[in-house]
Order: sequence, then structure tokens, then C-alpha cells
Amino acid sequence: MTEQAVERDESTALPLWRGRLMAAIAGLVASLAYLWQALLLPLGTEDRPGAGLFPVAVGLAFAVISVLTGLEALRGRDEDATYTLPRGLRRRRMLTVLGALVGLLVALPLLGLLISGSAFAVVALRVLGAGTWLRSALYGCGLGVAVHLLFVVLLEVSFPSLTGV
Repeated sequence: MTEQAVERDESTALPLWRGRLMAAIAGLVASLAYLWQALLLPLGTEDRPGAGLFPVAVGLAFAVISVLTGLEALRGRDEDATYTLPRGLRRRRMLTVLGALVGLLVALPLLGLLISGSAFAVVALRVLGAGTWLRSALYGCGLGVAVHLLFVVLLEVSFPSLTGV
């Protein structure tokens, strides 16, 4: 029975270079979309950087890393390394965090960075093993407040929100 399970896993294994190439292409598409949106924000001046400076830098870095990952994948086409997609609990955790990330993107313009960022952090921390819901809530809310203080208070970067928070 164990041999059959191993055979089944081997039959679903995919070439590692192909997975890296798919991740690189997805990353490049996402980085270009992110960069396009970041360029809509003001870059500011030398004396006072604008809200778009950091997002543009992140978008450029993300694009460069994606291209380098794609090139590395193409160089490794001859290798026999494979990967399998997660199953069971790992798959459920991955999909839950992905769903929480989508929820963050939807909630951000509606609820603002403080509330939506904190909620995302709570769910992600709980799913990824931070312990109890109470511990995840304390850490997640603390992280949300810290990010809010850093960007909104210290750096004076405003985020769109229907609530004004």
C-alpha cells in the first residue's frame, strides 16, 4: 500500500523548473499591475517623498525578482527535481491565508488599513500556528496598530478608506 501511495505522489509530481516559471510569470504580472497602480500615486519631491515612492520601489523590486526567478527556472530545465502541491491540512492553511489576503484587498478601501490589516494578521497568524485565537488577536491587532502608526502617523501616508480610519 505504501508503494502505491508513493507511485501516486510521483505521478502527480511536476517538474520544479515549471513551477518556478509559473510563479515567476504570475509574480511578473502581479508586479506590473502593482507598479501601474503605484505610478498613479504622487512620487513627491526630494524634500518630501510622496505616497507613491515606496510602492514604486517595491513594484520594481518585485518585477526584477520575478524576472530573475524566471531566468533561474529556465536554467534549471535539465534538472530532475520535482514538486507536489500541498494536500490536507497544508492545502487548507494555504487556501485560508490566500482567502484572507483576498479579503484584505477587498476590505482595505472599505475599512481602512488599521481594521482590515489587523483582521488579516489575526487570521493569518491563527492559521499559521501562532497559538490560540486570543494570542493571534493580540499579535494581529498589535501588528495592525504598528503598521498604522508607521505609515499613517510617522510617514504621513494616507490610505483610501470609506470609514476614515
